Amino acid sequence: MNVNRNRNEWTWLDKVNTWLKSHGFLAWLLDFSVLMLFTMITGTLVFQIPFLPSYLKGNYVFPLFINILVLLYYAYGSILRENSAKRVTSLRDLVNPLLYINPMALLFHYFGVRSRRHRPLLPLPTLDHRYVWFPIVTYIIFFLIAAVITIASKGSKKK
Repeated sequence: MNVNRNRNEWTWLDKVNTWLKSHGFLAWLLDFSVLMLFTMITGTLVFQIPFLPSYLKGNYVFPLFINILVLLYYAYGSILRENSAKRVTSLRDLVNPLLYINPMALLFHYFGVRSRRHRPLLPLPTLDHRYVWFPIVTYIIFFLIAAVITIASKGSKKK
């Protein structure tokens, strides 16, 4: 957002973001509330999809949950909370975080992660071999979609 522009040229989002920058706690509260809302929406969507009952365990649907949550929250942050100069202008910008999150999440999921309360994200090799393909395929599909969109947008810019 160019501060030298006339205030009449600002969009309403620029005005709201400027106000939120001067009221940091309210901005944090709004962002946290939106994150919790998106987490609840994503959890409801993921756990209500009528898969086989075996897939309703968190270890199998974690990749789907994390990818949908990242897409929703990144879209919120980059469309509604950024200045007009930094806003997402293409699909490539929107899927860019998936290129980084999926390989890291796959590594964490492959080796497993333990929390302080000892509720682990079980390593993929210890899961039921009949259903272990679903998390792996989910990571790969979301990564490939992001990679194809990125490559296609780079190719279209060169022409």
